This record gives sequence, structure tokens and C-alpha cells, in this order.
Amino acid sequence: MKKINYTLNNENIIISYHTIPLDLTQPYIEVADDVNIIVGLDKVINGELIKDTEKEYKINRIAELKQLLSNSDYQALKHADGVLTDEEYESMRIQRQLWREEINELEQN
Repeated sequence: MKKINYTLNNENIIISYHTIPLDLTQPYIEVADDVNIIVGLDKVINGELIKDTEKEYKINRIAELKQLLSNSDYQALKHADGVLTDEEYESMRIQRQLWREEINELEQN
């Protein structure tokens, strides 16, 4: 278990936190060592950490999809430069479009 000091906004959402140095005169909570605090998303209510797992999933999935797009940029550039033919690039173009559509859907909901 670890103890963390935190600061909340008026909606009880964590806007900052720290573990070192721990100030026991300020608000703190104890959480499991493997718990990740997400600033701007996680809340503290009645001394308990409340995680919004649906929003956390969306944030993580969007980051994962953006990384996939970034990792495949080189193929888009090769196609733009004429190194890959339309046929060679087509399956990647379709996949990249599906990733962008999923990102848009997650960001809208």
C-alpha cells in the first residue's frame, strides 16, 4: 500500500497528487501499490479513491490507437512518395481508417 496526498477540484476530481514528501496534515488516501492515479479523471469521495473505468478504458484505447497510427505513418509516407503502389498500401489504408473511426467514436461518447 502507498499513501498519497491529493488536491481536488470542486467536483472531487483529483487535480494533483504526490507521495513524497507525504504530509500527514494534508488530505491523503491509501491505495494499492499497483494503482495508477489519473489526474483529471479519478475522484476521492469520503476518503476513497473512485476510478471511472469506462473513461480510463477510452483514454487508454485512444492512446493505443494513436500509437498504431504513428507506428504506421512510415507506410503512408512511402505510399505518398511512390515507393508503395496503391495495391500494396490498400490494406494499411483501410486499417488506418478503421483506427481513426474508432478514435472518433470513442472521443464522441
